[in-house]
Amino acid sequence: EMCIRDRLLAKNRSAIVKLSQLFSDQQIKKFYVCIVYGRPPLEAWKCTAPIGPCNDLDHRMKVDPQEGQESVTYFKRLHSSGKLSLILAAPQTGRTHQIRVHLSSSGYGIMGDALYSTPPPKSTAKGTAKSLPRREEKKKVQPDLGLRAWGLRFRHPNHGKTIIIEAELSRFLSRYFQKYSVPDLYQSFKDLQDLEQSSELFTTDTGGLHKTDSPC
Repeated sequence: EMCIRDRLLAKNRSAIVKLSQLFSDQQIKKFYVCIVYGRPPLEAWKCTAPIGPCNDLDHRMKVDPQEGQESVTYFKRLHSSGKLSLILAAPQTGRTHQIRVHLSSSGYGIMGDALYSTPPPKSTAKGTAKSLPRREEKKKVQPDLGLRAWGLRFRHPNHGKTIIIEAELSRFLSRYFQKYSVPDLYQSFKDLQDLEQSSELFTTDTGGLHKTDSPC
């Protein structure tokens, strides 16, 4: 296995085609870390709530059991301290804002997520006046979005070796948690495999761990 820091780049057209196919076939495992408000009662769970558009001025998405597209995300609580928790997210599908929607619907919105963790401004609700000009939006001070891409794992399309790409997270995590070390990415991938094969994993297809209102 090879571990590479920071990023994945294709150096020629052939590589772009092969990597695109890996993503399309869901052969690339993706991990993200999220800072959420509160402490989820479960250590791990699977969300299969379908996701579709809200059709509002902010182009948000929502859990839509009737017309939404298939969406699957595995979650694992890695750490909790005070009013915040660190969540590992492993999406198996690639819907717009998938992680943010699934966590918000569970009742544990991502810190700094103005679209899904706080009520939308009345000016941007469906059927109301136009949204604020961009210069006015910039005046709104929001904390950084507590969501970061952490790692990728896939088999190289040419030689078949397992490639792991890991982003540096220590500075990001230190903003929220003191004396907490970055988890081992390789072990987290192994944990994901165990979750996928577990018949006892809690699975929700309605949006999450607690009943919440739709953001739309």
